Amino acid sequence: MAVSELAAKSESFAISPPYIIDGNSELAYVPLTPREVVTFEHDFRRLVYLQAFERDLSRFLLEDLDYYLFAAGVAKGSIGTNAVVNGSTPGNAEIGFQLLRAVTVLNVGISPGGTPDLLWPQTYGTPGWNNIFGSAAAPVDLSQTGTGAGATNTKNIVLLCFSALLDTVTNPLIEEYRFHVQNVDYPVEPIAWELATDIAYARLSAPVLVPVNGRFYMRGNISAAGTDGTQLLGLTFGTGAYLTYET
Repeated sequence: MAVSELAAKSESFAISPPYIIDGNSELAYVPLTPREVVTFEHDFRRLVYLQAFERDLSRFLLEDLDYYLFAAGVAKGSIGTNAVVNGSTPGNAEIGFQLLRAVTVLNVGISPGGTPDLLWPQTYGTPGWNNIFGSAAAPVDLSQTGTGAGATNTKNIVLLCFSALLDTVTNPLIEEYRFHVQNVDYPVEPIAWELATDIAYARLSAPVLVPVNGRFYMRGNISAAGTDGTQLLGLTFGTGAYLTYET
């Protein structure tokens, strides 16, 4: 798609945004400039092709480009004061993006002195409905300050957008899922896993956007007790400083 078309889309989203699961949030959207669009598209495509070893997975992510472009505009309107969106290599005070990491969502309620969980795999003791990411009592909360410094401190500086699930086990355990975003419960959905060489992936019925300081949790219907490697496939938008944190 030509840059001019993407820039026009970014402008149009201010009036008619794409359908996205956002918990009926009031989103502060600011269109990207043509220069920002050029950088965003270039870095998004580069990230997709570098990280997605399966061709179909690359295609799925590229098909969702509009949603991530919209999320970039929401990040621009929500983080800082209309800061510059500078792709995957932003300056400290600029806004950028990276593939969504486990450390951002798996450390609910962590406090100073805690040891962050850095890996996606989790073990489930019983089949049936389980909390996958966060819970009703303790959702993933982007307003938390975490350990006080580093990737668990997401307050005011992080927005999430994801459009698919990945699983690194041979036989994924999750058969159904549902999301709760902000104050909205979304319906139970079946999972149609697509098996690749060494991963399984499943597109969500609609991309999910968790706004700055927003909350969400995901529950899943597990077929059997055991270890599962489900992860969220999408982008973390944050300040350049946040994107450099290891833990």
